[in-house]
Amino acid sequence: VDLGFRGNVAALWRFVDADHSGSITMLELDPTAALQLASFKVFLNGSFGGSPDRVFAAFDGNRSGRLSKQEFVEAMRGRYDGGSPGPLFDLLDRRGLGYVVQADLAYLGRWQPRTYLSA
Repeated sequence: VDLGFRGNVAALWRFVDADHSGSITMLELDPTAALQLASFKVFLNGSFGGSPDRVFAAFDGNRSGRLSKQEFVEAMRGRYDGGSPGPLFDLLDRRGLGYVVQADLAYLGRWQPRTYLSA
């Protein structure tokens, strides 16, 4: 994939890799998104045993196999106190289709955010 960047890639990497670990984390790329997703992961763990499948089944009231933004926001209302669910949905809808499917949430079951993100 050519992103059109013509500058010094090594310098850019060193700049973004703030902790000089050799890898770039979500926290380094987009701290706000990292915090939102970590908060949702805490919710997922506490309310659904950490299972993205269980949260999807609970939220997909019409059993369409898709969660629209409206369905997601309504399902989160009164359950989630980690911020506005609309922007969170936008992070989960990585393909920009206006809906998420079960597979879009699967990585949340494996992702272990750093402790300080979810405190």
